[in-house]
Amino acid sequence: MPTTTTTTTTTASITAEGITTSTTTTETETITTSTATTSSITTDSAIMTSPTTTSTQGR
Repeated sequence: MPTTTTTTTTTASITAEGITTSTTTTETETITTSTATTSSITTDSAIMTSPTTTSTQGR
């Protein structure tokens, strides 16, 4: 959502004819863009090894 800022400047000048007033209005529009990137990498480096036992019984 843009944000608008209004600035009003009034300048008074004294001349031989009298006081001259000049008013200047400036509008400034500001647009703010925010991009958030979140990366999550999970590495499971555990290797499960089950021992295998083979027994041979001869009769």
